[in-house]
Amino acid sequence: MDRREQILARLADVLGTIAPTFRNRGELPDDKRPAITLLDADELTKETPMSVGTRISIAPKFISLQPEIYIALDSRKPDNKNTGQDLNVLRVKIVKAVCLDGVLITLVGSNGRIEYNGCITDLARNRDMAGEMGLIFAFVYIINPSEL
Repeated sequence: MDRREQILARLADVLGTIAPTFRNRGELPDDKRPAITLLDADELTKETPMSVGTRISIAPKFISLQPEIYIALDSRKPDNKNTGQDLNVLRVKIVKAVCLDGVLITLVGSNGRIEYNGCITDLARNRDMAGEMGLIFAFVYIINPSEL
């Protein structure tokens, strides 16, 4: 059981209920927008009591899966009318859908968690201002090599 893939697949399904979602795709052309891009991205080990002091590489440990989620609105240049407002509406929908999804909650397990850690937009001086926002999530779960 690869919990990483299960979380990412479910996350893609959840995001797909909000807007068309593309997994592991580069920049979206204008004809595909508005849409969400989900990039599998990275995992990091978190030190846990289970792994402290052990030399056994197969000991269960906490992993923090940190996929990248990007909202890409349709082109609104040059005025960017309602760009910030529409990004915020989608941000709220995504945060609620992800953090409250029963399947994702089950996948991270009773010792794990889903963390929403903020967002980054392209709406600031000297940025592209194309109507994009990256949401920062972490899915913390126990990886047990013997279960893979």
